[in-house]
Amino acid sequence: MAGTKNKSRKVQGKPASRQSPLSAVPFAMPSRPYLLLALAILLAYIDIYPNTFIMDDIGLIVRNRFLTSWSYLPDLVTHLNYAGSRGNEGYYRPVPGVLHLIVYQLFGASTVAFHTLNIICHAINAGLVYRLGRKLGFAEGATFVAALLWCLHPLHTEAVSYMNSTPELLWVTFTLLGLLALVPECSWWNAAKAAACFLLALGCKEASVVFSALAVLCMFMTSQDRFRLSTYIRTLPFWLMTVAYICIYTALNPFKQCEGNLSAEYLHYCGHIFVRILTSLATLPVYAGLIFYPTGLHMERVFPFQTDALSPLVLAGAALAAGAALVVLLGRGRRWLPLGFGLTWFVIALSPATGVLVPADQLILEHWMYMPTVGLFFGLSQAAANGLARLNSLPDKMKTEGAALLALVAAALLGFKTYSQNQIWLNPPSFYANVFAHGGYRRGLADLGYYYLRKHAFDDAAQSYEAALKDFDPNAVPEPALHRALALAYLHVGLNANYTVTSDDINAAMPNVQNVPQAIEQLQKAVALDPDEYFSYGLLSALYKKQGDTKKSQLYYKKMQEAYQRKTVSAP
Repeated sequence: MAGTKNKSRKVQGKPASRQSPLSAVPFAMPSRPYLLLALAILLAYIDIYPNTFIMDDIGLIVRNRFLTSWSYLPDLVTHLNYAGSRGNEGYYRPVPGVLHLIVYQLFGASTVAFHTLNIICHAINAGLVYRLGRKLGFAEGATFVAALLWCLHPLHTEAVSYMNSTPELLWVTFTLLGLLALVPECSWWNAAKAAACFLLALGCKEASVVFSALAVLCMFMTSQDRFRLSTYIRTLPFWLMTVAYICIYTALNPFKQCEGNLSAEYLHYCGHIFVRILTSLATLPVYAGLIFYPTGLHMERVFPFQTDALSPLVLAGAALAAGAALVVLLGRGRRWLPLGFGLTWFVIALSPATGVLVPADQLILEHWMYMPTVGLFFGLSQAAANGLARLNSLPDKMKTEGAALLALVAAALLGFKTYSQNQIWLNPPSFYANVFAHGGYRRGLADLGYYYLRKHAFDDAAQSYEAALKDFDPNAVPEPALHRALALAYLHVGLNANYTVTSDDINAAMPNVQNVPQAIEQLQKAVALDPDEYFSYGLLSALYKKQGDTKKSQLYYKKMQEAYQRKTVSAP
């Protein structure tokens, strides 16, 4: 597949006289492929709208005070993304924060509105994927099939169905826009437009640092002078932006993964790059399985750190990496170039999540496949089309119709799986039932308890918190908060719409509270673990007052005031 500046030539990885079957699937209307992709997405995700807020949706949307007023706009662009709900922590992602502010101000904390936002972003991305494939020179039919299978793949439900995943969608949007500005002709004006898109992508998610490398790869595909260093001189501003961003990010160090109350295994992983390399290699066969056989999809995936270079997963990952490297080397020739491009794109786009250079706080996440699979599907689709073209024993019409039928069947199967996967995201009970059924981390028990407290299902909430304390995970909800929440479940005091409990809520519920001795026991454990638990002190004061113990009530009221002066924390 030879690169060229002539837009009429197709980069198909074969002689021009041999046409691939999928290149013979023209669209009479220029807008038709975009409309078909959007329609496919709408059908696959039509059941997403009843789904409730889950996990980090609560902190980043429901309880985020920065979304409640336009006056918080300066705070959104100057603070980390969790600053509006639980302190200045998390990541610097102002662009999705501003977009969430707009949606919240227009529609409030509406799940329909936030789901619609993600669907729109995903549909835009599907169109951009198709447009980029065409500008890179891939055949029209092969490009459409790649975009269709990509946008319907159930592996991406984690990026689309999870309302908090808007940053994942947006950084891909701006990255694709930037790449479209660069190819097939990278003038200085186009480079300036791409730099603006790159800057917006950096404001969405840290993984967008790969833009510079992807830009070089795309220019390699479309340039006649691909082996001349001067061809890539216009990417220099992008590399300077990348270095500057990494330096600033490292200096500020907003998220310290390898500090705090962590397991010895994770600290060992953080401190040894060899362990991180082995672990990264071991994830490759898992990701390959999820891409080609997307079953058992779930979050909170348990994956062991790898210390043995001869373990089956590491060996399988090394074999995949070696095979990919061989294809990329062969890809300098015409026949292997599409697949070499796809594998190189995959490696570049996945690199920030490998944990090799910077330890990852998760080892495998499905939404990390959202960008890497774009180029991979390009390469696979075009390689398949080229392979069919070399089957001279079959008539062209049969090859074209057969390829279209196979693509349609694959799209239908993936779309149905996506539709089914969306139902798992319906609410915390269905979501965590899927996680636990696949052996995922049980730290979600605390989130499940909060959901039940919000629904005033107090017995279910108590069972969730008791299980969370039994299987306590120091990297999840702090233990004092679990004891405090369990006390609320015992008392039959539910959370309000913002997943909080105020003093007014406590006073209103106090005449009808139940299980007071059990609740007092849990609150005592909470303050013993954290002397600054002012909320627990206040609730203890109210409970002792209800029991007629004025002395203890006054004692704990005084401790509440003292703790409040030392530390201000949110209620559960």
